[in-house]
Amino acid sequence: MSKWIRFITAFAVGASIALISQTYHISGGGDSFLLTWMLLSVPLVYLMRANVPALLYIAGITAWSVGCGSGHAFYYWPLAALIVPHFVILGRENLFSNRLIVLSWVFTLSFCVTVGATVRESLPFSWSLVYLIYSGVFAVLYLGGSLLYTKGQGWWRQPFVSVGTAGITMITFLLTNQRIWESIGWFGYRINEPGAGNLLLALGLPLVMVTFCLLAACVRRNQAGRVLLGVAPLVVFGGYMLFTYLVSGAKETDIPGNTIIPTVLFNLYFFTLGVNTTVSGIRSGRLGTVNAGMFLLAALILARFFDSGIGFVIRGVIFIIVGIGFLTTNLVLLRRGRERAV
Repeated sequence: MSKWIRFITAFAVGASIALISQTYHISGGGDSFLLTWMLLSVPLVYLMRANVPALLYIAGITAWSVGCGSGHAFYYWPLAALIVPHFVILGRENLFSNRLIVLSWVFTLSFCVTVGATVRESLPFSWSLVYLIYSGVFAVLYLGGSLLYTKGQGWWRQPFVSVGTAGITMITFLLTNQRIWESIGWFGYRINEPGAGNLLLALGLPLVMVTFCLLAACVRRNQAGRVLLGVAPLVVFGGYMLFTYLVSGAKETDIPGNTIIPTVLFNLYFFTLGVNTTVSGIRSGRLGTVNAGMFLLAALILARFFDSGIGFVIRGVIFIIVGIGFLTTNLVLLRRGRERAV
């Protein structure tokens, strides 16, 4: 059966539901229509062994849980579990098939979006905890994907690793900004509210434990190079606990002064990530990895210059120096590549 027939069949289900509802004047809003359509699409996934209905289903339950009113995000998880057997079937057939790769990309992005929606609806102080939760989620994706895809595939064929890497990088870069810690400080200032500290531990500890297990598995499989990026949730959790301790007994006006230590900690961690990525790329001769590492360093340097009161002339000089560094490194690696080819 062609892909077009599967595609048309999936949308025909929704058209049939709409037609029946209009004919018999069945009451219900757009959210109930979308949920009914998605549930009726699940049998198509398994009866037709089709990927298009699976993609449509994931997109549909994401839109329903996030965009169709509050209180739906929690139900995303049992709905998403209905499609897991399809993942297992595709993985057993071919772990590196295009069908599974595309489905993994869609599901991973859907998963990351719905995590935030679930936290926002279910937990208090969600804004202050979102960095901790997402750092753990991205680390699990990164380390789990590293254990799953061990053949050195490209970034497109490793959706878990790619999304995890991008997510960890973004979270840690945000936490290098002192203003972010000032906003988090409001949570530390209200830490005496009932259950707030227990909530932090209940969310942070499971993510830390899972990260430890995955890190140990990576080390056993000779993937120690993954450790530096994989320890991000441990660094975030440690920064949270340290900052919470600093502001727990302080006044509201003292919060900005207590943000210096965690800010410096994450600037050092992000700088280490950039240096390690650059050195790893130079050793392996991978130009893309070198550029990625230098991009991290450049982003950190430029961000700190915009935060401070440095004049425009000095900023311009730094821009030029960073650009020269990019060009010089690329030229050196290109010459090495030509010499090896000869």
